[in-house]
Amino acid sequence: NALNVVKNDLIAQVDELSCEKEVLRGELDAVTHAKTKLEEKNKELEEELKKVKAELEEAKQKVKNENEDDSDVPTAQRKRFTRVEMARVLMERNQYKERLMELQEAVRWTEMIR
Repeated sequence: NALNVVKNDLIAQVDELSCEKEVLRGELDAVTHAKTKLEEKNKELEEELKKVKAELEEAKQKVKNENEDDSDVPTAQRKRFTRVEMARVLMERNQYKERLMELQEAVRWTEMIR
């Protein structure tokens, strides 16, 4: 009789552990899927960062060329930024900074997941 009780307890434990194992497998699959999604997102964000950096370099080069063209013109006749233009430039810069920070955070997350 005692042997049957112990046997039934062991069977119950095996059943419980099997269920727990299935749950953990499901969670592992979900985490693996999330990891692959994050890695894809990270690659996309890195590509976008490269594009933004290229655009920034082009803009810097363009501004540099414009400044070189203005060097022949006397100081009083040079075109100056208006407040609206300056605000637009600052907003764009802030957007680029936010994108960079988001990309860095995504890279950190993927590194943590690895």
